[in-house]
Order: sequence, then C-alpha cells, then structure tokens
Amino acid sequence: MAHSTGVEVASPPIAGEAADAFFLTLGEALRFHRAHADASCGLHVHVNMRGATWDDLARVARLWVKVEGALWNAVAPSRRRVRAINHYCAATGARLERAGVVTAQTTQDKVSALNAAHNGDRYFALNLTVFQSRGTVEIRMHHGTVNPVKIRQWAASMS
Repeated sequence: MAHSTGVEVASPPIAGEAADAFFLTLGEALRFHRAHADASCGLHVHVNMRGATWDDLARVARLWVKVEGALWNAVAPSRRRVRAINHYCAATGARLERAGVVTAQTTQDKVSALNAAHNGDRYFALNLTVFQSRGTVEIRMHHGTVNPVKIRQWAASMS
C-alpha cells in the first residue's frame, strides 16, 4: 500500500556498531516498502551536546560559520535554492555573525548572541533551539534520502 503523505523515521541515539546495524535494518525496511524521498523531504541529525556549556555551544556556532558554505555543497541544490524548501533549513552562518556570536567574549554575551541569532525559530540549517530542551543541536540542511549509506555517512560526519 502506497502512502500519499510523508513518514518520519527517527532513530534512537546511536553510534558505532549499533548505528551500523540500525542503518542496515533501516535500508532493508525502506527497500521492502519501496520508500522514496522527494525534494520536500529532509534529513535531520541531532548531535549530542548533553553536558556542554553555552561557551561550548558558541564554539560550535563559530565553527559552523566557517564550514556552512562547504556543507551546502554536499546537499541537493534545491535545499539552498528553492525558498519553499529552504524555509525549513535556512542558512545560519551569516545570522550567527550578525548576532555577534563570533565576537562575543563573555558567557552572557554568547548566550544573548546565540538566542538573538535564532529568536526561538528552529528552521535553520543549524538549529540551536533544541540545546536547552534536548541537550542537542540539530542539523537540518541535508536533502531527504532513503539510501542508508548516505544517511549513515551524513550522520557520522555531523557528530
């Protein structure tokens, strides 16, 4: 039976051999159900930041400013060019810079700048709003795929 709407697949927090086994099983299930992804789909990865401080989060944001452009080259052009799609994964680097994340010195300045950069909106390539609630950062920029190798490689490269 074909689904007319999308289905979200969420994995448990996993790494290493457990991730390899999970993605192998996921691939088998996706093939069995003839799953497909179109331009409206996205692959989101949550990276564990539990125990991190706001200073740590600011360091991640500063690194993101430097690498975001290169990462965009690894995803489908529709993720960065089609407004109806990239509304859900808007570029974050320039916004982080404008908010002062790169130049903030004190912890309080970093917290203020990080909060100002997102203003509670999660629809950015690097979603920092989940840091307080889940202890993660979410990377939303990758295009949807049902290829378990691509999923595993992207997730591994983001962690």
